[in-house]
Parts: sequence; C-alpha cells; structure tokens
Amino acid sequence: MTTRRLTRHVVLLLLVAAASYSAAALAQSILERARTTSGREVVLRNDGTWAYADVPAPSRQHAAPAAPGPETLVVRRPADAGTVLALRRGGFRFWYNPAKWRATPANADGRVQLQLAGHEAYIVLIPEGTPLPIAQLRTVALENARQSGGDARIVAEERRSLAGREVLLMQINVTLGGSPVAFLGYYYGDPRGSLQAVGYTSLQDLPRYRAAILDGLAGVDLNR
Repeated sequence: MTTRRLTRHVVLLLLVAAASYSAAALAQSILERARTTSGREVVLRNDGTWAYADVPAPSRQHAAPAAPGPETLVVRRPADAGTVLALRRGGFRFWYNPAKWRATPANADGRVQLQLAGHEAYIVLIPEGTPLPIAQLRTVALENARQSGGDARIVAEERRSLAGREVLLMQINVTLGGSPVAFLGYYYGDPRGSLQAVGYTSLQDLPRYRAAILDGLAGVDLNR
C-alpha cells in the first residue's frame, strides 16, 4: 500500500472495521450492579459514579441542544449539501453534495463510506444505536486504531458545536503497512445513540484535503 493508494481494504484493517463491535462491547461493560449493606441495589459505572437501581433512568429522548460556549467553534452545514443519507442506526442523517462526495451502499452494520470525487480522501460514517458518551468514543477510536497500528496516537482534539450539539473533533495518526495515515473526525453520543464521522487520507496529503474533509463532515445532522 502506498500513501496515495488508500483502499477500502485499509479501512477494514483500521478502526472502522472493529468500531461497531468495540463500541457495543464497551457499552456492555459500562454498568455493573452491587448491593448495599441495607440491601438496596445500586448501579456502578466505569467512570466511578453510581446510582440507585430503583430510581427511574432519565428519558431516552435527547435533550435540547445546549448553547455553545464563547470559545466553541460553531460548524455549519455546507450550503451545497442538498442530498441526505438516513443512517440505519441512531436516527442520524448526513447531508452531502454528490458532485463532490461519492457514497457507497451502506454495509450490513450501517456503516457508509464516501470518497472525495477523483481524490484519495474519504469519509466513513459509523452510527450506533448504543448510547456512548464522547469520552468512551474517544477511547474506542484510539484502541481500535492501535489494534491496526501500534504507533497510533491522538495528535489534536477540540470541542466544537455541530448541528447545535457539542462534538469532539479529533485527529489520530497511525502507520499502516509502512504508510502514515491521518484520521480526522467528529465523535458524538446521546441517549439515542452515538456516531463516529471520520475523514481519512495519507498523512502527507492531509494538508491538501483537510479543508475538503472538514467541509464534508459538516454535513452530519445530529438532530432527529
């Protein structure tokens, strides 16, 4: 594999291939149950918090979008994104310009890949019906990348407001088959599901395609 020939096979070797399985497995390990000395059952979470099991869970309807802080960059949908993809899991949608981005049919697990027309730059959408907080998605993405390349590392991350909701923008660099690859994407979760929307290209080509990838990723629609 050369730095200019990223194929669908590369994606299957990377975080995309195992993302759905890892996300679901991680979600199953988030909660454990225990019983207090008084006999009342409690739920223990991996983040160290707990709650009484007999207290009703919060509504699964998503909360209203929170206003972004003054330092949060607000991302807006591209004006030319007039075609929408309804993702199979989580109720998410993705708006794009088919003259710029060529979409492939969704996989059985709901993943969708798009390619920047005529170029070696891609976007992959990984929707999940399993609710996962952003911090857990960050862990999932990094661990999956490390399974494919031991040198995988997060080189940049920041919070942004996308479709009125806070998301994590993160870049992971990893070497695959001797070729450095950059993954740049948004990570989001709420009580109805979670989404990884990730653009990728060779590391040497990232400066060339970064603006196009971010413009394409801005078509993510989290309101449903």
